[in-house]
Amino acid sequence: MTAVDGELILRTVATPLEMAAVVDIRRRVFGNEQRILLPRYQDPEDDFSFNLLAWVGEKAVGAGRLSPIYERATIPTITWVATLPLYRGRGIGAAIVAALIREADERGYEAVFLNSQVHANPLYEAFGFRPLGHAQMIHGIPHQAMIRRHPNYPGRSGR
Repeated sequence: MTAVDGELILRTVATPLEMAAVVDIRRRVFGNEQRILLPRYQDPEDDFSFNLLAWVGEKAVGAGRLSPIYERATIPTITWVATLPLYRGRGIGAAIVAALIREADERGYEAVFLNSQVHANPLYEAFGFRPLGHAQMIHGIPHQAMIRRHPNYPGRSGR
């Protein structure tokens, strides 16, 4: 998948080098910037998930992932959405989220789940996500569980 918007290009991660760029973005944003210190920024779900990289010119500047249902998750999930600080405010995060939602819809998923850092709730709400329950602290940062139901899912009665 490639989507071009000005100088922004979104590409499906297809090589180990591209996956290394995803992990580097995660480490820089979640580890270095937000101080979410994890033993690793790549996890086993990467092997069977849909990972995207956002490029501006030759620089990887953002990433996000859509994971399907599997033994540990009962609903497809968007995770690891991140944009490097110097590239924020350009719609890159929104483009990543839109592409992940498009992929979920194309796969026929009835719904998709995510845990939003509360400051990003308006971004996800603009894409049809709705809060589930109350905000919770994850790694010392307030998060909100959110769900988006496919608006045209077969069997849905215009809800």
